[in-house]
Amino acid sequence: MSADPEPNRPSPALPAPRTVAIALVVDIAFVVIFAAIGRASHGEEVVGPDGLGLAQTTWPFLVALLVGWLT
Repeated sequence: MSADPEPNRPSPALPAPRTVAIALVVDIAFVVIFAAIGRASHGEEVVGPDGLGLAQTTWPFLVALLVGWLT
């Protein structure tokens, strides 16, 4: 009895690097859009008075996105 039920089955192909890069850029864009909509819906300026409002809102979500991509 074999440990692998389908020994001749090919391993799944990895996506092309360009496809992965496009998916990552789209994910980042959606996170930034999500943060901008969230700031606007809570009555805050999207960019903020110091120009860093969106960045301050977005960075935790981008960190979580990165963790998701790496795991």
